[in-house]
Amino acid sequence: MYKSNRPAKSGVKVPATSSFSLAVVAAALLTLVLVAVAAAAAEEIGDISHLLPTAGRAYACSCIEPGPPAQALAESDRVFVGKVLSVESANNGRTVTFEAERAWKGIDSRAVTLNTASSSASCGYDFEEGKEYLVYAQKGEVSLCSRTAPAELATADYAALGEAYDPVPGVMTPEPPARFVSAGQLATIVAAIVAAGGAAAWGASYILKKKKGKKRS
Repeated sequence: MYKSNRPAKSGVKVPATSSFSLAVVAAALLTLVLVAVAAAAAEEIGDISHLLPTAGRAYACSCIEPGPPAQALAESDRVFVGKVLSVESANNGRTVTFEAERAWKGIDSRAVTLNTASSSASCGYDFEEGKEYLVYAQKGEVSLCSRTAPAELATADYAALGEAYDPVPGVMTPEPPARFVSAGQLATIVAAIVAAGGAAAWGASYILKKKKGKKRS
């Protein structure tokens, strides 16, 4: 009887399919962990919806016509006429400082600081330093979609809003600038997830090939 001189293999054989399945599970778990980390980072950095490629935000601001002055007054936190002292860029947005001259709601100081988006394409209002505006603000933000307008063009609003009051001189605590995630930070998060997923997939493929090679030998 013919006897093979090849030494018998010892140990328990692990099917290649089982190893591949374990590798796939490990890759999936790693990807889930990275996605969770990215989500936590995005939450810490701030709202990133303005960077998403939606039709309204990526190409142009899409507005619904604002309601009449009385409705805008009710829906706004602050309504006043003020002169723009400065416009400064901050975290992909703009911080605007006003000297309030008269007000209808929410103003108790001459100094008022509000935020608006970085451009009219993202519904930001393009204020000019030295000019006066009738401002309608919500939660510290001024939108191009509001009834905000140059003071000389808001005659109809003045008649509807009624008598204004004189803000008390002093310094108001500035609203904190809107928190935005930069395009670079978002790209880094996405690149990290893609790279980790690719590495995990390569590892799973390598393990499968190695098992198949051992099986043939």
